[in-house]
Amino acid sequence: PTIRTGPVGGANAGGINGDTANEKYYHVEAGTSSSTRPVAGDLFTLSYDATIGCVSGAIERLSFYFHLYGDGITELRLVNVLDDGTTGTVWRQAGEQGELWHFVTTGLPAGSTGLIFEYYRGKSQLSDAAIDDVTIYCARAPPSPPPLQLPALPPKPEVPAHTRPPRPPVPPGPVAATTAQLRAAIAMVPPGGELILQLLPGVRYPLNGSQIEIGNARSVHIQSVGVGATLDAQHRSCFFHVNSHSHLELRAVHLANGQCHPQQSASGRLPGVLNVAQGSHCAMIN
Repeated sequence: PTIRTGPVGGANAGGINGDTANEKYYHVEAGTSSSTRPVAGDLFTLSYDATIGCVSGAIERLSFYFHLYGDGITELRLVNVLDDGTTGTVWRQAGEQGELWHFVTTGLPAGSTGLIFEYYRGKSQLSDAAIDDVTIYCARAPPSPPPLQLPALPPKPEVPAHTRPPRPPVPPGPVAATTAQLRAAIAMVPPGGELILQLLPGVRYPLNGSQIEIGNARSVHIQSVGVGATLDAQHRSCFFHVNSHSHLELRAVHLANGQCHPQQSASGRLPGVLNVAQGSHCAMIN
């Protein structure tokens, strides 16, 4: 640093009288003979992004040493950045503070995702500033939500002997929270295999694309509970196309806004929603 301004060594070296061997620190050099010499009012910044450096993506507090020595010292500021992009000054120190390092520890507002040290070069070359040993304390990551627990399905009511006997209760299966997860789960069923899939009650699943194919003798059971889930074909197509001796069972699941070709639509109860080819079967329960 220029004489009569700035530190000789880092904070751990004991300041101006300490051993400077292997000491490093962040330093604003206000005076230099190079062509890139800073002028009064030049802004120097040092920033940290918690969305990259912290698992939680936020900072709780930090500590650091600062050094402000010289007749031309202006003001060193610490600015926090919130998750909505707004900023605010949380700490500042103006004017010369002598030849020694000074320690600071400060908390940050909740939701602080970054911080910035700011310093403006003073009117003379005697305005060096430095910081050292910056320690970031990340905020704790929120706990993971508990896994979704669906209640057990009620038993089927008894039916007269001349009607088709009810299927045995279907055990709970994996949960699909989105239409993309529903598509992926059905696509992974091997030919001749069976899938039991749970949908979240009260959730609407938009088709968002072409109809979902169920073929190659697959057996797919899709079920929900309570108010049930809704499969919305968005007036684009059928939601499901069941073919090649496959079987689809829907339990407490609603179908809406289908637009199949009239010759491809299912029975009168669900016109334009399901496309069930000859030799395949679809059943709706509750």
